Amino acid sequence: MYKLAFALPFLFALWVANPAYAVEVNGIIQIMDQNNKVIVKKNITFEEGDTIYDITKNNFDVAETNGMITGINGLVEKPTENIHWAAFIDGEFVEISPDDAGIYANDILTWALRNFDKQEIMK
Repeated sequence: MYKLAFALPFLFALWVANPAYAVEVNGIIQIMDQNNKVIVKKNITFEEGDTIYDITKNNFDVAETNGMITGINGLVEKPTENIHWAAFIDGEFVEISPDDAGIYANDILTWALRNFDKQEIMK
C-alpha cells in the first residue's frame, strides 16, 4: 500500500504533463501586403492555444529581429516608410505580443503589412 500511495502523485503528474492530450484543431492563416491583397491563404492544423508566433514560424519562412517578425515568405517590413507587420485574429487587431496571443479552433489568423502613418492599424 505504501508503494501505491507514493507512486500515485508521480503518475498523476505524468498524466497532466503529457502533451499527447493536446487537442489538434483547424484554422486559417493568411498573409496580406500593405494594399490588402491576400498573398497566401491556407488551412492549417495546430494545437489549440498555440501562439500566433509559433504557428507562423511553423507554416512560413519567417525573418525576425530581436524576437519581432520582420519578414514572412520574403515579404518584409519597410521601417523607413513606417510599414510593419500587424496581426489580426478573426479581424481583431492583436494588441499583445505574438508570443502571448493564442488562437483556437476555426480562428483566422491574418498577418498584414500596415503603414502606421497612413492607415488605422486596427483595420
